[in-house]
Parts: sequence; structure tokens; C-alpha cells
Amino acid sequence: MSLFQKLAQNGCKFRFMLFDSSILGSSHSKENYEASISRLVSFQNKFPERVDIRLVETQISYSMLMIDPQSQSGEVQIELYTFSSITNDRPHFTLTHKQSPHWYEFYIHDFESAWINGKKINSRS
Repeated sequence: MSLFQKLAQNGCKFRFMLFDSSILGSSHSKENYEASISRLVSFQNKFPERVDIRLVETQISYSMLMIDPQSQSGEVQIELYTFSSITNDRPHFTLTHKQSPHWYEFYIHDFESAWINGKKINSRS
């Protein structure tokens, strides 16, 4: 059982937001993209009340992991996508409300805005 499955069984909720590469045509690796979507939908099928997936039309230059973002002890972890860095060398930083309230709220708001405008996908799509 994967870590995500264990967390979902324990009540963790997941929201996955991906760039809708279909709007670019074949310039992205279609096989990798479709495999990622398939794995996420499979995960969603196992935990339909715990997993939401959306596609957005705007390419975002970072990835984000939010842990309890609405709580005072929450955190937001950001990984920047740079031009030539491989995954392990990409810049990362963590924000908390206490340490940096402005940027913490900025990234949460940015995510929520994209989420609202994203296209919901699920196993019935």
C-alpha cells in the first residue's frame, strides 16, 4: 500500500491540480501525462470522498504541497521549476503563516484561484 493510500485511509484529503497538457497538443510527453492521470484516477476510485483532481489551462512554474493550510500550524512547501534544473536540484522552500503570513496567504490564494477555475476530472469523465 502506498503512502498516499495509507494517508487517505487515515482521513487525509487530497487535491491534485495538473496542467492540462492537451491544450498544447503533442509538445508534451502524452504517454507520461496520460499515465499520471490514470494513476490519479485509480487513486480517486479507491478513495472517492478523499481525492479530487482538476486540470488547469495555465502552466504554473512551481509545485506545491499544502499541509493543513487553514490551520495556524499549517505549511506550504514550494518547489520551483527552473529552466535547466533536474528534480533533485530544484529550489525548494517552506512557508508558514507565522514566519511569512503575506507569502503564505499569497500561495494559498493562488492555488485556490486556479482550483476554482480548473476542470474537474474523475473516473466518470
